[in-house]
Amino acid sequence: MAGGIASFPSGVQSGTGVRASAALSTNGRVFTAMGPVMLATDVVTFAGEVGTWLFSNQRVFVNGIPTIGQTSTGSSAFGVFVTGPMTVVQTDGRVFGM
Repeated sequence: MAGGIASFPSGVQSGTGVRASAALSTNGRVFTAMGPVMLATDVVTFAGEVGTWLFSNQRVFVNGIPTIGQTSTGSSAFGVFVTGPMTVVQTDGRVFGM
């Protein structure tokens, strides 16, 4: 079954339980009502932490780059110390993909 697509930074949570404050993305074309669709190449910033994606959607792409869905995971780090898994905790309720 298709899951939600991530499209706003505060829907992403770091390994320490902090919500993201921003996402650096190259996606300037595909938007939802909540913001630009997040991509596997996006770098997510938290309060003192930075996160990168490890697993993304396998069938939904934007400009040839996989998108981020509710089952996607990443790794967040504070400096050189990995703080844990980065997960999507809230998605756009109107956009779905796999």
